[in-house]
Amino acid sequence: MAMGPVTMYDMAGNDIALRIRKRHAKERPDFVTAVATASREGWFGQKTGRGCYRYEPEPQADPGRR
Repeated sequence: MAMGPVTMYDMAGNDIALRIRKRHAKERPDFVTAVATASREGWFGQKTGRGCYRYEPEPQADPGRR
């Protein structure tokens, strides 16, 4: 992979990933998916400055992420 999934979520937006998971849950209720904590907290990735990483002058892993 040229880019890992966590980096891709932060670039695309964790809110987008959350919407996709919610849609899949309606279409396939027998298929269990995890809900991203970051999206529930309002950490949508690069566009909000915080997601799986914090976006300051240099991206760093976010120690507050569960």
